Amino acid sequence: MSKSIVVKALLLCLIIVCTTTTTSMATSNCLNVVNGCCVQCAAEFYLSNGICVAINPLCATYDNNGCCLSCIANYILQNGTCVYSPPHCCKVINNICVQCDPWYYLSNGLCVAVSTLCATYDPNTGLCLTCIANYTLQYGVCIYTISHCATVVNQCCTLCNQWYYLSNGICLPVSSLCATYDPYTGCCWTCITNYILQNGTCVYSPPHCCKVINNICV
Repeated sequence: MSKSIVVKALLLCLIIVCTTTTTSMATSNCLNVVNGCCVQCAAEFYLSNGICVAINPLCATYDNNGCCLSCIANYILQNGTCVYSPPHCCKVINNICVQCDPWYYLSNGLCVAVSTLCATYDPNTGLCLTCIANYTLQYGVCIYTISHCATVVNQCCTLCNQWYYLSNGICLPVSSLCATYDPYTGCCWTCITNYILQNGTCVYSPPHCCKVINNICV
C-alpha cells in the first residue's frame, strides 16, 4: 500500500470522528436539530455557540442567555447571579449566615424567630431574659402567670392565693378588715376587732360607741 493512500485514509478517519463528536455535542440535551446544528434546547438548558449548556441550578427562572431572572428559596438576585441570602439574615460570609436581624437568632445556619413572649432576649441563644406582662421567666422560657394566682388552666386562673379572690379572671385582694371571708366572692364572713359585719362588709364600730361618722366615733 502506497504512503499517499495511508495518509488519505487517516484524514478520512479524522473527519468522521470530528464530525461525529461535534454532532453529538450539538444534539446533547437538544430538542430541535437543523442541518446538524441545535436550534432549541431542552428545559433547564440554554443555547450557546450551538451547544446546550445547563442553567445554574440556583435559578428559578431564566432568560434565553442563561441569566437568572429569579432565584430559588434562600437566594436573591444580584446582577443576574443568585447569591445566598436566607430569610432574616443580615450578614453572609462564604455562603454561611453569621448574623441575623433583630428578634432573630442563629441556629444551625438559619435565623429563627425569638419568642414574642420575651421582653428582652439573648441574641446568641434566643432565650428570654425578661418577659412581657402576665408571664414569668423559667429557664429562659416565659410561662403564663396571673398575679396572686395559685392555679392556671389553659391560661385562665381557676384558684387564687390566700387572701385573694377570683373576679373576671383576675385575683383581687380581700379587704384587710375581714377576719374570715368567702374565697369565691371576697365578701367578709367575720371582721377584725372594732368592726362589725354589714351586708358582707366590715364597718367601724368601737365598743360602746353609738354613732360613727367617717370611721370616727362622735
